[in-house]
Amino acid sequence: MTRRDTNNLFLFALFLQNAILLILGSSPFSLLLLTTMETICYYLLYKYGREDINCGIIVAIALTHLIIASFIKIILFQSLDDNLIFPLLTESITLTYFLCATLAFFVTRWLPVPRSRVRSEPNLRTLELLILISAFLMLIPLASGSSDDANAVNGQTNFAGVATRGFPIVAMVASVVRALKRSDGTRIVDAWSASVLGAAVILGLASNSREAVFTPILIALITPLYYGYRFSFRTIAIVAVMIGFVTAVVSPALLIVRNDRAFMSFPERIEKTVETAGLIMIFDPATIEATRRPLDLLTYSVWGRYFGQPIPLADRIGLIQTTDALAATAYGSSYVALGDNLSDMFKSLFPNFVLTWFDLYVERTKTTGDKVASSLGLADPNAASFLAR
Repeated sequence: MTRRDTNNLFLFALFLQNAILLILGSSPFSLLLLTTMETICYYLLYKYGREDINCGIIVAIALTHLIIASFIKIILFQSLDDNLIFPLLTESITLTYFLCATLAFFVTRWLPVPRSRVRSEPNLRTLELLILISAFLMLIPLASGSSDDANAVNGQTNFAGVATRGFPIVAMVASVVRALKRSDGTRIVDAWSASVLGAAVILGLASNSREAVFTPILIALITPLYYGYRFSFRTIAIVAVMIGFVTAVVSPALLIVRNDRAFMSFPERIEKTVETAGLIMIFDPATIEATRRPLDLLTYSVWGRYFGQPIPLADRIGLIQTTDALAATAYGSSYVALGDNLSDMFKSLFPNFVLTWFDLYVERTKTTGDKVASSLGLADPNAASFLAR
């Protein structure tokens, strides 16, 4: 297929997509935003896709904010503006920072760079040592008893959970590279990579985090592509089925169990998540109903709000709803009360446990999290939450 044929195919698909969305009631500005995103992504991939990996950042921003969501909108017969609180303001903000990110990409290409050095690949022993160290560090939260970012009771930061958050990714990358080097680029799965992937997924289930479950899987799929590995059609089909299973079953199960995770130990979280996933697979009526309202403690759930109904991973493939939430908060809320003077304002920038080191105290009348929740109608503005402690 020539470049002219590819361009014509892209223009036809773009025209057809915009025509359908226009019929569904999308505003001209929302179509301008979508068209700009898709056109820039197409140009960057065609011109720089094979020589500059940074263009993937621009493409990822567009895909996760609106492009993927636009196809879901078509399937659901919804316009791009449906379920947004401030459509024009949100789309304006999204278009602005997308264009700024694109401009930053071109500016970095124009900057002078030093001559690249010869890159040396790590040997197998170095990779194995890196895998062992990373695996040991990523399992520290299991020994400490908590992998959450903060303590649900007193709100204090869990340094063991935060500081070790990136080591499953390091271990996964190193194990996949080791498998490729040991098999001369023919395999990505061996005893090392399978063990690291299993441990990372179990740790994600124990911490009740969708990101901790999905990220190692994505890393295991993306890393081989950088080294020129090509997946077979059978592998692609298996991966597609696995992603569908995780999206439709595991993700809702994690969200349902999340409400009670503060009262569960690691084994109980895993057991409850597996049990909930099994109930979803057999279409248990009560569990299926719970998947439609996984955040039942809130009167109005932001999760999946852009699509008008709970959709697993909707808050990852429709990030424009997050921009809309922030825009609505900034537009409709007042300032958070931080104190009566400049000293209180600076002290409020630090968590309470840091202030206690210096015998300082500041009155926090309303936390930022509570302010955002009450401004969006997610919680009673007169109610106190654990965030205020």
